[in-house]
Amino acid sequence: MTTILPPFPDRPIHDSQYAPSGIRDMRIALVEDDRMVREAMVDWLSVHGADIAPFASAEAALADPRLARADAAISDLDLCGGMSGLEFLRQARATMPPSAAAILMTGNHLSPSLDEARQESMLVLLKPIRPYALLGVLRTCRIDRPGEAWRPADGNVATAQGARQAADALKETARELRRFKSM
Repeated sequence: MTTILPPFPDRPIHDSQYAPSGIRDMRIALVEDDRMVREAMVDWLSVHGADIAPFASAEAALADPRLARADAAISDLDLCGGMSGLEFLRQARATMPPSAAAILMTGNHLSPSLDEARQESMLVLLKPIRPYALLGVLRTCRIDRPGEAWRPADGNVATAQGARQAADALKETARELRRFKSM
């Protein structure tokens, strides 16, 4: 598996300058057993203003009180240890606010768990995940569900409205990146 992230800028980024408002202060529980992938995702999302609670295992995340306040939970499907990412997200939904998004990511494109996740209205992201696509998905989750339960009919973000909102969010992120590069 390969995680591709843009090079870190040679000068500090400040929230007020750059962090897209779409995920600023978004509370995200991240479960990823691969330390390097977890740290890269934490760095990437934090730079964009998200408040990340990273965990190496599903069990650790379920025991943490921050999960009850999460706006989204992101988990890898295949975790080392006893619980899968799908089972974690099922249990996390009982703890998190009803408006929280459940996002499953995996490099195993043929897993039968993917259909189960979609049937349970979870978003499924296939690795490798492009960093700006992840931002767009998180922004879309926030746009689609301000204060109400977010449950796509088919678990796929590529609905006409969701795709349009994701495209708009990605365009805004690209404009912000161009503005940052010109500074």
